[in-house]
Amino acid sequence: AALRRHSGTASLQAFACGALRNLAGNIGYDTIGTGNAGAVEAVVQAMRRHSSDRVLQTRACGALRNLTRRVAANRTLAVNEGAIEAVVAAMRTHALVVELQERACGVLRNLSSSIMESRNLAGDADAVQAVVAALRGHPTSAEVQETASVALYFLIKDNTENKRLAR
Repeated sequence: AALRRHSGTASLQAFACGALRNLAGNIGYDTIGTGNAGAVEAVVQAMRRHSSDRVLQTRACGALRNLTRRVAANRTLAVNEGAIEAVVAAMRTHALVVELQERACGVLRNLSSSIMESRNLAGDADAVQAVVAALRGHPTSAEVQETASVALYFLIKDNTENKRLAR
């Protein structure tokens, strides 16, 4: 509710995204319908509205990562709402923020692991290039290396165009 009611307040949006990240990270929580309650859409809208806010973007990526981890319906909602494009924009804008890069790659991993169409959308949205940039930009972060590698695996799986983009 806070994400919708106070959409113009970046700091409140950042805290709300952080709370969603923490709640959805608890095993079982995200199965009770947070996506259907508008959480996924609200997070993506907050990302669009406050694209320059590093803290909000980092927390929003964490919220999307956790919301899309185990619930297929949330993955579909995220793709349809434009989460891929919002996450890629955050990765480009905040390329030096290690935590954001790891969480963003987690979102892209979740969305591309089970929705074949999202691999095409991700390629069109430059997600492959963003993941490769995260790998190259953060060679000493084991978390980024692991999450980005898995994301890249799913992004290029059975997708010739994305394989070409990864080279």
